[in-house]
Amino acid sequence: MNIVLLSGGMDSTLALFWAKKHMDKLLALTFSYGQVHSREVSAATEVALIAKVPQLINVIDAALTVSSEPGAVVPGRNLLFLTSAANLVATQGGGKVIIGSCREDHEGFPDCRPEFFDAVNEMLRVSGVDAEVVTPLVHKTKAEALTEIGKDPDVVRALAQSHSCYRGLEKPCGECGACTYRQAAFNEAGVADPLCS
Repeated sequence: MNIVLLSGGMDSTLALFWAKKHMDKLLALTFSYGQVHSREVSAATEVALIAKVPQLINVIDAALTVSSEPGAVVPGRNLLFLTSAANLVATQGGGKVIIGSCREDHEGFPDCRPEFFDAVNEMLRVSGVDAEVVTPLVHKTKAEALTEIGKDPDVVRALAQSHSCYRGLEKPCGECGACTYRQAAFNEAGVADPLCS
C-alpha cells in the first residue's frame, strides 16, 4: 500500500496526481486535527473523489496543539502525520508515504526540508518500520510542480476544489502567505488558477 498525505491544498493535490502516475494501491490520508479551518478536510475529500483514490480521514483531537493564528507553524505536525501514515503502511505489508512539500516551504517550515525527510526515513529504518517517505516535489518550486503535473484536465478539476487560504475563504484572499505563494506559482507557470475562475 502507498499513502499520500492529502491536506486539500495545492501541493498535496499535485503529489496525489504524481503518485497516481507512478504508483498503484493508493490511499489518500487526511488528518482532521483541529486546524483553524475545517475547509481543508472537505477540500481533500473533493480532491480524492476527483482523483478516484480512496480516502481515510484520521481524526486526532489531542495529539497536536494548534495555534488560532492563521498560518502558524504547528510543531511536529508532519512528524506525527508521517509516522502515523508509516504505521498504517507497515501494517498493510509495507510501502511508501508520499508528501507534497515544495521548495518554497523549506524556509518557514522546518518539517518540510529535505534533511527532515531524510531523518524520518532513517528513524523508520532504524525502528524496523517497513515504510519509506517519498518527496517528489521537495526540490521543485510550486510553479515547476504545476508545470510538470498540473495541466491534466483531472488535475485542473481537482485544483479547482483545493484549498490554500489561511483565512479559510473559499476563493484565495490574495494576501495570506499560502495565497501569495499559490498565485505566484500559477503566474510563473503561466496558467490560470482554476480556483479563481
